[in-house]
Amino acid sequence: MRNNVWKIHFLAWTNGIVVLLILAWMLFAFRTNRIFTKYVSEAQVFVDTISGNVPENRTNSSVLELKALVADLGIDWENNVDPDSDVSISQQGGVLWQNAYSQIANYVHYVYASNPEGYGSRENPDRVADLFFPEIEDRSEAQSYIVLNRETLSNIRDLTSESQETDSRMFDANLDYTNRRTINTLVNVVMFEILYSLYRQESDSQDLTMANLQLIGQLYADIDTQSSRLVSFQMYSDLDRTLVQFIRNLDDLPDDWDDRLPFLKLDRQALFLESLKLDVARYIYSLDNPNTEESSNNALERFLFAVRKPYLSWIAMDVWKTRNRIDDRLQNTDFCTVDPETLKTYNNPDLQLSGWNPYGDTTIVSWLEMGELELQWELTEKVQQVKAVARKQEKFPDTIPGIETSMCEESRWNYQVNADGTATVSLENIPPALKLSRRDVSWTYTIALPSSTVN
Repeated sequence: MRNNVWKIHFLAWTNGIVVLLILAWMLFAFRTNRIFTKYVSEAQVFVDTISGNVPENRTNSSVLELKALVADLGIDWENNVDPDSDVSISQQGGVLWQNAYSQIANYVHYVYASNPEGYGSRENPDRVADLFFPEIEDRSEAQSYIVLNRETLSNIRDLTSESQETDSRMFDANLDYTNRRTINTLVNVVMFEILYSLYRQESDSQDLTMANLQLIGQLYADIDTQSSRLVSFQMYSDLDRTLVQFIRNLDDLPDDWDDRLPFLKLDRQALFLESLKLDVARYIYSLDNPNTEESSNNALERFLFAVRKPYLSWIAMDVWKTRNRIDDRLQNTDFCTVDPETLKTYNNPDLQLSGWNPYGDTTIVSWLEMGELELQWELTEKVQQVKAVARKQEKFPDTIPGIETSMCEESRWNYQVNADGTATVSLENIPPALKLSRRDVSWTYTIALPSSTVN
């Protein structure tokens, strides 16, 4: 009898505790939802403001034509923009692409990377521009692929040029990861055609180089306009870092090359902060969207989401508040002169996520690396400036007026002609905040005379 009484008491207490926990959680969820509503409103205003500057989500004829041309190259455009499309890859085209892909990717990587050891390693100050071509003869599949597909690549250039003239977007705002990966692959093919033409010293190599860079620029502009606002920023920055080194190594670019590539004028740091804030805003909106809970047909998954939603809401609110504080701080920060100690989070508790928040935040360091990328583009422009003068004078001049100026007033670019006939451009007074960068780069570049000046 006593055992039965004990069991009854135990069940009563257990049920009571469970009921209390459920009631507490319901109260917690109710109060969370009331607070969360304010953040949803703020996020929605921000999303609406940004979305107002983005073209309407509509797949146009240009992207469908591009998809067909990419299929002609043997490249699979995953997550088709038009599920009803009958575009398909021929078996021969697919085989040619599979055989050539690794050779193309490796060759392009070798050229644009700082040295043969791989992307992201320290630049070699002694590396000169006339050594940057590895042998291309060993890459027979890649060569055959480019020769067979030159007409298709020309058609892609024409298509994107027409799109640029009519100011139409090549992609809608729903550009997703797999689409962007396909575009990145296409960019590799285009860069390989540039290198192939230069290596073979074809008579129209300069015109082809600029036409292909403008093609990349148009693809890039579309990706930038949308990925900095409505998609991940990762594709944007990866392509940026590829191009900054790739273009730096090219010879014989026309004098107005930078004017013909408008993406060079982007405010990368501002776009980066905007993209991060938008990511959080969209996440907040998705938590508040009733369709989120109905996205799964699994009742258990819907129940678990409902249980987790208050906690996820607090995480989102914490990230939103912290990112706003970081954004306010960085908007009033001079990248060139800021003391890195003043940006470290342990010196700025208000710039840290709450201790209970499991997510880390690298916003400040990533923002600094966007500034670093701006300076890398400045180095590329200085290198191309030296090459342009050397082509005209058929030698490196003793001085180049104006080359010393930098986006950072306290920094300056030094130019000198070396005893071995090369020239060097280096940055003096590197911004101190770059000590926090996760990337190990050099600010010195040694240049050989452009090939067109060598008899």
